[in-house]
Amino acid sequence: MNDNRTLTLLSILSPTESTALGKYLQSPFFTRKAPLYPLFLALREGGYSALKRRERTFERVFKDDSTTRGSEPENWGETTLRPEPKPAERPFNDRAWSNALSDLNLCIEDFLVVTHARIDPDICRRATIQAFHTRENEALFQQSLGDVLKTRPGDGDKKETTEAWHLRFWTRKMAHTYPLANRFKSAPDALDVLDADVDTYYYISKLQIACNRVTAAHIYNRGYEPEQIRQLLTQAAAADPGEKSALLTLYRTLLALLMDDKRVPFNTFFKTLENRRPALDRREQESLVRMGLSYCIRRYRGGSTDALDHYCQLYIWADALKVWTGIVSEEFLINNGIMLAKSDKLDLLDNFLARVKHMLPDDRREDAERLLLAARQYYKGAFNEAIGALDGVSTRFPRYRLLYHTLLIRSLYEKRLIEGTDSEELERAVGNFSDFLKGQKQFAGHFRQSYLELIWFVRQLLKAQYPIREFQKNLRVELDKRQPALRDWIDKMIDRLTA
Repeated sequence: MNDNRTLTLLSILSPTESTALGKYLQSPFFTRKAPLYPLFLALREGGYSALKRRERTFERVFKDDSTTRGSEPENWGETTLRPEPKPAERPFNDRAWSNALSDLNLCIEDFLVVTHARIDPDICRRATIQAFHTRENEALFQQSLGDVLKTRPGDGDKKETTEAWHLRFWTRKMAHTYPLANRFKSAPDALDVLDADVDTYYYISKLQIACNRVTAAHIYNRGYEPEQIRQLLTQAAAADPGEKSALLTLYRTLLALLMDDKRVPFNTFFKTLENRRPALDRREQESLVRMGLSYCIRRYRGGSTDALDHYCQLYIWADALKVWTGIVSEEFLINNGIMLAKSDKLDLLDNFLARVKHMLPDDRREDAERLLLAARQYYKGAFNEAIGALDGVSTRFPRYRLLYHTLLIRSLYEKRLIEGTDSEELERAVGNFSDFLKGQKQFAGHFRQSYLELIWFVRQLLKAQYPIREFQKNLRVELDKRQPALRDWIDKMIDRLTA
């Protein structure tokens, strides 16, 4: 258990971090356990083989260093030196080995925490304030409050984040509870200001949770309480009547949009985001953009004709401003590429692929490109070309195979409708897709079931029965009861039974 965890922790470190960790382990300020640094070196150099030959690694790590440090020879400094004695062998001790690995794991985790804390200004400010809060010197404590209370988040160069509002509220609370504070010198409205800050933090957090809840409800077809959310929107507006907080204003606008409130169309949200963006930290910008993109995808799948244009508008704007932080997931890149493939602006996908290809894993880069180009052919109505592009896809990566099967089945089905070809190839493709899904246990149960429902509908469409009107009616009853993937496509195919 410790073995695997140690190698996993070491694998996530960059070369620079690995070097810094070595210095950390040699510092007696952080640890005085001598075996940890040689154990780190052995595992960094040997990897899994060092663990497999743990008895040999143990001898190297736990050798008796005292045998190599005798007193200096009488003729020290002359040409003849005393030979170095061999280190004494120490028998393997399973408990000592396990304890050393456990201690190394803890040290690596501490190192990551310390490294992160040093580069996160909010964590540094909070730690500084807390450190001086326990010391009996009010002047130093007041100095430690620094600029946290002087400038509101979003004002000047101080970008607005949810964490910044929490830090502001927490700092006021610490200032109010400082044991040596002179209550006679305190401002009389201190508690009112504290109350206002906690309200701002509270409503920002509640709006963020509500946005995520509504988004998840649409994805998983779950219910939520719209009346409670409308009440939250009213309360949040009253908490910040002057719209001083860009975060509160934007999440309130986004939540109204997600609720499909006709008073807040997409363009209102987008213009508000454009105007208030400069006050926000990039992490907050990215969060708003991602939920906005998710909304556009849902509306597009629901049949909205302008949702795709809105998606492209929001993505191009966000990409130009580089709002993305950290690592952009492969899943996000593929999903975004599919949406751009649906657009009639053909250069969007080409430009996108040119920019992000280097961000995809080497062993899947060519397959990703083929899949996205096949998607573009499919949405252009060039079904034979889409099938041809899919022929070259070889990866077994589950997400790619899922996209491969859904594109292939839809292309073959559309080709069959247009050309009246035999359904044997399509039935074989459906069978292969079913076998694939049954073997993919890493997919969530509801997710896998939604694609099995898709397969059920395709098979029903292939054996359409007369009278067609009655058959269509029965399929629509089933569509209301089931939750298939690609529901919008199934709906169109049911309509085309009588086309």
